[in-house]
Parts: sequence; C-alpha cells; structure tokens
Amino acid sequence: MQLLAWLIYDWAGAERNSDYIQMHRELAEEFHIRLHLVLDTDVPLLLENVCEKPDFCFVRTIRPQLSKLLEKHGICVYNSSFISEICNDKGK
Repeated sequence: MQLLAWLIYDWAGAERNSDYIQMHRELAEEFHIRLHLVLDTDVPLLLENVCEKPDFCFVRTIRPQLSKLLEKHGICVYNSSFISEICNDKGK
C-alpha cells in the first residue's frame, strides 16, 4: 500500500518555494509516497469531494484553522494545529 500525502501551500508560497516543493516530490518518490501539492483554498472542497483522503499532510501555511479542519477529518498533520497556533503567535 502506497501512502498519500498532501503538501499544502497558499498560492504565493507555492510559487516562492517551487524548488523546495520539487525536492519533496523527489524524496517522496524514493519512499514510495504519492505527494500532491494542494492549495490551501482547495482543502475544504477536496475534503468533502475526494474519495481518497491523504494519510498525512504537511501544512506550509500559517493557518491553524486549516490544520484543525484536517485533524477533524482524522488526518495526521505536520505541523499540528496546536504547534501552528503557538509558534506563530508571539503572544502565546
């Protein structure tokens, strides 16, 4: 069984980090992981309409609510909503 992972970015981040994304795609292939780039704005729709949800996600945006949504669907998230919220809020 091959794992499915989503690498989640916003549009600007995906453009800015294209080399980083390509590196992760190549590494995922070595480990027989299907890695899909997904835009953050597409996540809610995909969660409701895809037959195959990812085994895990790398969330590369600062959106704790997005991570919470993924977690609510039983998907393992790196970095978790807790980490995203704490690490990106200087007051916390």
